[in-house]
Amino acid sequence: MTFDLRVHGQRPALLAVDGAVTYAELADRVESLLTRLGPSRRLVLLRGRTSVDFVVALTAALTGGHPVIVAPPLRSGQADEVRAIYNPDVVTKVEKAILEEVERLLKDGIPADELAKAKQGWLQSQELSRSNDRGIASKLDRSLRTGQTLTYDADLETKVGALTSEQVLAALKKYVDPKRLVIVTAGDFKKSAEK
Repeated sequence: MTFDLRVHGQRPALLAVDGAVTYAELADRVESLLTRLGPSRRLVLLRGRTSVDFVVALTAALTGGHPVIVAPPLRSGQADEVRAIYNPDVVTKVEKAILEEVERLLKDGIPADELAKAKQGWLQSQELSRSNDRGIASKLDRSLRTGQTLTYDADLETKVGALTSEQVLAALKKYVDPKRLVIVTAGDFKKSAEK
């Protein structure tokens, strides 16, 4: 792409407050940043307002085949959160870990202590949802739409509270098939796959 920029030579590529940037100058700046980014594919987070530096960074990242997230100015620490949430170089590792965890779950089930904690947490969340006006209004709305009354909720809570690890494992084996699991990723992962 930088070679295409050079074809236009000294013509103005960008008009900024402090003057014009020619295509040749833009190509130089893009190549300089591209060198700093290096050959390894990395996630590039661009934040801030549109400026010459922003255009240079975006052009360099795309020329180098780096995935780009364009974001508004971020608070301190948010950039690390964004990088942790999405790193295209670990997509295949994450997919593999998900499949391994599903297979382990179908083989070993949920340990009784983990199930007890999960049930307790869910039951507490149900109780909490009945402790405020918004939660009650939501349940009344649902009742009007579906016919599910508070008695339905009480019966469901009793059934969930009585579940055993064996019952959960039987349900998982009946309804979860790892071969039918669909994992969707969006983006250009061709370069990661070549590594």
